[in-house]
This record gives sequence, structure tokens and C-alpha cells, in this order.
Amino acid sequence: MTDSTIHIFQNKAWYFLSIYYSRDKWPELISQIEQFCNDRQEQFSDCLISLSEERGEHIRMALSSLDCIGDYQPEITAFFRSYLKVNPSFSIQPVLYGKTIWCNYPNNTLVWNRFRLWDHTDRYIRLHQDTFQLVLKLLENDHSSDNIFSLGIYLFTKGLSCIDDNERMDALSRALCEISNEFAPFNYSNTAKELMNKLDLREVDEAIELYLNEDENSYSSELINWLDKSKAGVKFYGYRYFCSLICQIIGLTGLRQIMILELMDMWYNRTYNE
Repeated sequence: MTDSTIHIFQNKAWYFLSIYYSRDKWPELISQIEQFCNDRQEQFSDCLISLSEERGEHIRMALSSLDCIGDYQPEITAFFRSYLKVNPSFSIQPVLYGKTIWCNYPNNTLVWNRFRLWDHTDRYIRLHQDTFQLVLKLLENDHSSDNIFSLGIYLFTKGLSCIDDNERMDALSRALCEISNEFAPFNYSNTAKELMNKLDLREVDEAIELYLNEDENSYSSELINWLDKSKAGVKFYGYRYFCSLICQIIGLTGLRQIMILELMDMWYNRTYNE
């Protein structure tokens, strides 16, 4: 599926490609994307990579070019189509053709312009890139849903630590309220609470407390760099949109976003109201 329209934002031409590929092969595909961009630095100024499960497991790649006249979509398409042909992945998720218009896209396919960025400034680009580099380090090639959910709790908690102590509870409560209202038509809040009843809340509480009190001497260079960018990001965007940014990058749905904020809110209430 192709759409030859070039999207111009901030005097850059942007290309938005979704590569539907089974998650067990994501590390190899991500490495290939990074190599593709590194080999074409004169053509592309930015490369933003995200994980996603929307309508099938896939990697989202946003490329920008200072060349707003040329069209690099055919080159991008040819390269990754060839890669998928030589290195196909295998998915256990069936494609239910004809059952629904919202079915998953077939595995090993390229789909153009299925997503957009909600900011194209240098501030956002740097934060996105630094977040993804930290994500790669923390996931350690384990892109399972459970590991990504745990990573979401870690990044949400670290983002909250960028806020002054006396403002954290309010920021967390407002973020939960706003995101719950956004997804109110889907009844995610009730579903989230049902799913949380199946979790060991004591383990979750211990994890959140550990993340907030982590020894700074143990921080990796990637985490230090990310926290520096995140402090500015939380201040500029607000904690609620910061959390949404994290979810977009690591592929967490609205339901899981609400679950994490609910778990953190419950921990704060139990910890500081005892």
C-alpha cells in the first residue's frame, strides 16, 4: 500500500512507513533500519523509530529530509521490500480477511502513512530518539508484551521523578483523569481495574518504589542523557503528554496507559495516606 504524498513540516519532507513484522524479529529489523539511515545521512536528517501493535505487530519509521523537492519513497520501499523478501518473519496472529475492516495487516508488508508525529520540533525529535535508544538498552532484545508493559511502568515512574516532590501527586492525578476522560467511550478504566485485580499489587508497589529510589550511581549514560531531556520535556509538554509520548514510542495502548497510571496512583495513595 503506497501513498506518494510527501508531508512537509518545519521545512522538512517527512516519510512515514509502517513495517509489519513479527515482534520476535524486531531487533534485526531495527538494526537494519538504523543501518539504512546511517548509510544515507546526506539524504535523511532524522530517523524516528517506534514499536506498535496497532492492527498487527510492526515497526514505525519516520524519516525526514531537508530535500523537499525529491521523492525518496520509491528507494525506501524497494530497500525494505527486498529485506522482507529475503528475511521474512512468521506470525501466529491470523489475518481474518473479510471479517472486519479493522483486521490486522498481513505480516511482512509495508504500509505508508498509517501514523503521524504530533510534534516536529527539534525538541521532540531529540527526546524521541534518546527515548528509543534507552528503550533498546532496557529491553535487551526482549520485545514481549509483558516486558514492554514493565518498561512503561519504569519510564512513567522516571518521568514523574523529574517533577518536584510536592507537585508529583497532582501531576499524576491530572494525567490519569485526562487520559481516562479521553478514552471514556471505550470503557478502558473499568477494564483496566479488572485486569489489575489479576496482578500482584505488592510486586508492582515494590517495583515503583525501587524505580523512584534507584541509586543514581548505577545510572547508565543512556539513562542520564534521557533524564536530562525528559526534565525539559515534562516541563514543556506536561506529564500527561509526556506519558502519551512514551506510549507512542514503545507501543502501549490507551488501556495499558491507563493501567500504569492507575497502578502508580494507587501506590501513591497507599504510600502517602497511610
